[in-house]
Amino acid sequence: MFFLERIAAFFLSILIMLGVFGSDITTKKQTEIKNMNLTDTDVTNGFTVSVPPIAGTLRFNRINFAYQTTAAVRAVFRYRLGRETLEEELLLSAKAQKASMLLDCYLSRKTASRLLSVHFEPIVAGQSCILSVSSFTCDLQSVPKENILYIENDHYKAGVNLQWGGGLSWFEDKKNGAYGNLLNNHDTGRLVQQSYYGPQEIEGYENAVYVDTEWSYNPVQGGDQYGNHSKLVAVEQSEDEIRIVCRPLDWAQNNMLTQTYYTNVYKLTDKGLDVKNTAVDFLQTPWVDKEQELPAFYTISALGNFWFYDGDQPWTGDELRVERELPFWAGKPAFQLKDGNNETWCAWTDDSGYGVGLFTPRAKSLLAGRFQYDGSADAGSDATNYVAPLGVFALEFDEPHSYYYYLTAGSVEEIRATFQSGDNLKGGNFRRVFPDMGVCDPHVHIFDGKAYLFSSHDYGPGQPIYRMDDWRVFSSDDLVNWNLEFTLRPEDTFLGEDHECYATDAAERNGKYYLYFSDQQRSTGVAVSENGPGGPYIDALGKPLLPQGLVDTACYDPTVFIDDDENKTPYIMFGYTVVGKKYYIARLNEDMISLAEEPKAVELIDGWENDACWITKWGDTYYLNSHGGEYATSKSVYGPYTYRGRICEDCFTDHGTFFTFHNQTYLPTASRKTTAAASRLIRITERRSLFTLIGKITATS
Repeated sequence: MFFLERIAAFFLSILIMLGVFGSDITTKKQTEIKNMNLTDTDVTNGFTVSVPPIAGTLRFNRINFAYQTTAAVRAVFRYRLGRETLEEELLLSAKAQKASMLLDCYLSRKTASRLLSVHFEPIVAGQSCILSVSSFTCDLQSVPKENILYIENDHYKAGVNLQWGGGLSWFEDKKNGAYGNLLNNHDTGRLVQQSYYGPQEIEGYENAVYVDTEWSYNPVQGGDQYGNHSKLVAVEQSEDEIRIVCRPLDWAQNNMLTQTYYTNVYKLTDKGLDVKNTAVDFLQTPWVDKEQELPAFYTISALGNFWFYDGDQPWTGDELRVERELPFWAGKPAFQLKDGNNETWCAWTDDSGYGVGLFTPRAKSLLAGRFQYDGSADAGSDATNYVAPLGVFALEFDEPHSYYYYLTAGSVEEIRATFQSGDNLKGGNFRRVFPDMGVCDPHVHIFDGKAYLFSSHDYGPGQPIYRMDDWRVFSSDDLVNWNLEFTLRPEDTFLGEDHECYATDAAERNGKYYLYFSDQQRSTGVAVSENGPGGPYIDALGKPLLPQGLVDTACYDPTVFIDDDENKTPYIMFGYTVVGKKYYIARLNEDMISLAEEPKAVELIDGWENDACWITKWGDTYYLNSHGGEYATSKSVYGPYTYRGRICEDCFTDHGTFFTFHNQTYLPTASRKTTAAASRLIRITERRSLFTLIGKITATS
């Protein structure tokens, strides 16, 4: 048997080296390493796990595991590749729970034969750190035949270069025959990619030189100025989406890995390409605010005319500005956009007006120019046109920073119309409720015939995500035009000054209005208004209603449900189903600021692991739904709740609350395209049982 396994392994390695695996990325031969499972292990001073030989044949090019950690962790893997013993490092965020890493040999189609050990230690030396690891596996992921991985539909084709960190190197409008690739991909610096300018001075770091300039720390997705390639960490592909994780190189240095990770999610639609970029940095030297490219964007030289809007009447059809002979951009000032101008797209076109458009929501300025212009359509030419929407911010240690951009093609008029159509480029026409404001975790209630939206407040692009400075209350008579009624600031509550003001909900009782607010993933407080649902709200207790440690899960993300029984019984549900893996529910007293009973755990059968619970009752059935649009049903408010599926497949519910207004039921959804999470409303077309509404949700008119 051992001989047959060796023969099988030999032929498998030959297939890998010959590139037999196709462009569809698949996983084969997953092996669980059970002794790598750790529970609440103290790794403060470093902790090494030696891995004994695995029975049978082990061939792998990827490592995967789930984890929980109290601090950012460095994991070092020692493994055998042929006769060599190699080491690779993976930095683990304290904000995540899953890790996956392709070995450096992945693109060369080689496979490791044995995992020898794994060493864990905090990234910040000496920092107290407790780590748990589970589901540790080694597996074999297939390798695409070519280094460029494509997704395409009837209209567009996009390609990312795996050899260059998964940066975007191809965007083609298949319905226009004049050009093929509209992007310039002359070298690693010409990709549409993530790149940020970091600190100029770092202890123990010697600045390198680029174009006669002492260069700052500069993680570039594609690689460095010497042509070295960034480390590919993860790659996933579906029919219309590619997800890439890479560890970039420092641009001016020679083959130096940075302390940064980039994630890119590319999604192709019939309107163009939607991209979400996320950076997580583990550099221990603080960054300072600088102008950053969001992203750098290079086109073929033939598209030599630059279009953008620099007026003060955005999205009204106001006249565009065009620059037809821009010089080289180095040392030139950026085009500054006026305050309040959120029409922040731009386009490079040929003389006929056809070209490619780029939209980064809420960019503040546009740096643009041409280099060695010759009008050619050669994607590999040295000649190119460039634009970078700019934002000013600094990355912070282990704080994810995300932004979105969109590409489309056509005439200038078509490009503008596509970007104006809304944040869903897949073809829907969702109503953009808050296009320019970080309105997140929305809960909507109807009080006295008026809609009130209670939300957290994401500070928005240019900041790390989840910077929540306060809570807000909005009102509307028509669900289109909204007025800010009140801002509850953390310093006016038991929290004091804070930037982690998480989700909120509200309820009415006996003529008073109650606003329940989360202190990060720790506790929940309550404020009361005696002057109407618009506030002002005053902290009712001066301490948490749901204190940290009350139950064995996080006491946050509250929702308050008023039943339709004779007593109109009020309940509060809360919890976090990744830490603790459960929700809790308790009946509230008549005063709405104290519990009438001990919280009870809610059983969720075959359900999700997510936060953001919300209860709706339809007939005699209680519906529990969450972040992500999943829902479950029960005949009792206490449960158990049985998982039923997703509310909709083409939207993302961020605290998915149902509400009925003027005999029409709505669901606020999150925009995947901005940090303004409560930026859309979708209308439910049939008001029967929610169970029958799967797939029957349409856009507002």
